[in-house]
Amino acid sequence: MLSTIGYAVILKKLTGHYNGYTIIAWQNLFGALMFLPFWGIFEARTALVTPFNAEAFEAIVKLAIFASILAFVFFTYSIRHLGINKSNMFINLIPVFVAVLSFFILGDKINAQKMLGIVVVISGLSMAQVKRRKRKNGTHPVFQA
Repeated sequence: MLSTIGYAVILKKLTGHYNGYTIIAWQNLFGALMFLPFWGIFEARTALVTPFNAEAFEAIVKLAIFASILAFVFFTYSIRHLGINKSNMFINLIPVFVAVLSFFILGDKINAQKMLGIVVVISGLSMAQVKRRKRKNGTHPVFQA
């Protein structure tokens, strides 16, 4: 949690000085350089002898584009335009979107455990919004006429 808050605060400061694409490009470069030694130690031997698989390569490219680039570009954009608090609130909705989209796109089943998780996330966000409105107005929304 602390690293997420720290990342968001630093990102907010950077968005005032740099383009979002520049920030993400540097972030991905540094991330790749930091993970490269671990890949070399633990995975290089098996990865180099594994035959090429077009499906696996396609999945890796899609993950790189959608999860590592576009997701961070959108997050950077949201921090610049919405602020840290609202942007981090939407991050909590990621598991909800994953469950719903996996149902529609992949045909996954939404069982009771997933439904409970969705309800908990949405309830938590709703409660946070009630508290935020209460602080803004100085009154409790339940007791308003």
